[in-house]
Amino acid sequence: MKDDTIVIGPESASSNLQEFNGTPLKLNDSIDYKDLSIELVPAYTIKKPTHPKNNKWAGIIVSAEGKCVYHAGDTEKIPEMKELASRKITVALMPCGGTYTMDFDESTDATIDVQPEIVVPMHNWGKDLTEFKKLLEKKDPNIKVEILEKGGKPLQI
Repeated sequence: MKDDTIVIGPESASSNLQEFNGTPLKLNDSIDYKDLSIELVPAYTIKKPTHPKNNKWAGIIVSAEGKCVYHAGDTEKIPEMKELASRKITVALMPCGGTYTMDFDESTDATIDVQPEIVVPMHNWGKDLTEFKKLLEKKDPNIKVEILEKGGKPLQI
């Protein structure tokens, strides 16, 4: 950490933030830091008991220089995702492993709700992500799927 480093997180983690003199944020609150805008958004499961809404856990949206990245966090397809379509998300990182969060079918539906330019499937537990890509291409061929490989080239946005 440097002198100008800030640590933020959801209120639900405020006790952990104290160690770093961190700032807790409520869901849907945002903070501006240098050229970044950082906002916490809800992340929860509806069908699975793994991440209940009342825990107030978060995904995050980071915006800078006209680009917007959404990390959905550990979540299922939730109603709040439809509201993100108007945000013009550049890249969405969407869980798709199916164990604790969404499976491929639900994750591709959630991606369509968000309407990013690019989606990066994550939390996939070693599944063949080409199946995710094929499924999304059938549902909405306008959203690019970027599968990140260990040691591969960084995503250019």
